[in-house]
Amino acid sequence: MVHAAGPQSPGQLLITGAYRSGTTLLEKLLHNHPDLSVAMQPFPVLFFHAKERFLSDRGLEYRYALDHLFLEDRYAPTDLAAFLTGYEMTAAELDALFERLADYGAYTPGAEDLRDQVAPGGFFDVYYQWDRAVARMLGRADAAWVGNKEIFCEEFIPAFLERGIKVVHIIRDPRDVIASLHFRSRDNQTGDPRPLLFNLRVWRKSAAFALASSGHPAYRHLRYEDLLGETEERLSELTAWLGVPDYLPDAFANGILDQDGSIWRGNSSFSDRSGISRASRGNYRSLVPADTVDYIETLCGPEMISLGYPLEGSGSLSPAALARFEEPSVRVHPLFDPGYSTDPDRLQAESARLSHLAPNAPTLGEDEARKWFIAAGAYGALRGIRPPAGATR
Repeated sequence: MVHAAGPQSPGQLLITGAYRSGTTLLEKLLHNHPDLSVAMQPFPVLFFHAKERFLSDRGLEYRYALDHLFLEDRYAPTDLAAFLTGYEMTAAELDALFERLADYGAYTPGAEDLRDQVAPGGFFDVYYQWDRAVARMLGRADAAWVGNKEIFCEEFIPAFLERGIKVVHIIRDPRDVIASLHFRSRDNQTGDPRPLLFNLRVWRKSAAFALASSGHPAYRHLRYEDLLGETEERLSELTAWLGVPDYLPDAFANGILDQDGSIWRGNSSFSDRSGISRASRGNYRSLVPADTVDYIETLCGPEMISLGYPLEGSGSLSPAALARFEEPSVRVHPLFDPGYSTDPDRLQAESARLSHLAPNAPTLGEDEARKWFIAAGAYGALRGIRPPAGATR
């Protein structure tokens, strides 16, 4: 059943994107609208669990159930969508899921205590019940739209759109994402740094689903930089799309409120910030070494150009840039090989990926396009992308 917006049956909304891309800011801004209830990662384990079940049922091994998807050719997005549509969750499974959430920790306190408000059923019914229960807990029982923010789960976007769940997807300049992850001055709740190449692949995954989903009536993506620089305009576009009144002119005069009613101080990797601050735009210029910027632009250039992020270099394949690069984080997440970002086989795969976008490269079929570019629609959008004239490294 598709849930349309209305006082008796609110619509559903998912906010997603890669980590350190502005998902939390967007979630807070939307929740500050009186007709919207948007919780901060109230049940991340639901996404983990569903993807784990999908992979396990097919006998597929994984490090992270929600991974970067580059070179993943063992299944198609339609397979995941079909699984989610037919996935029935039992009472025992829900009991275990809520216990897992209690151990993991909900970013929305209390979401782990709502088991009695979620009955067994299909995945989408469980998801809807939980969203509504969280909205009631937050005092938004009458909201026109209920939803949550969750990172890393872009592969759910096609299935959610198919079900009529609206998705708002935020993208950020990958150079600033890397500045926040690898050159931070304080804890930002992302744990030990993952290898920089892994983080770039995660960013490309996000970019791929943005490019592939663009144009769907239930989907919107926006850039973090535009949300900061044109806040009123971007929020007005979203309220019009959702069919709710615009924000009051002084909606954020006293700051941005957290879900508990207190003033939200932000979750910057560098310092506390009140309200909407543009200080984080372009941070990479003073924090990220030139060799690392070269590495980022070499591996993400086509996506950056397609999403409107000007390059400092050419954005073309640069073996020298890959050879010069050194992992910036002394400590690397224990699930990864410390040499992940400079491994010759991985870099060869990256070079092969870029070669498929060369001017005279043969056109890839859908399966191969998905293998190399995560979504066939993304490959279509990236073909023909050329670095801007005059760009030099």
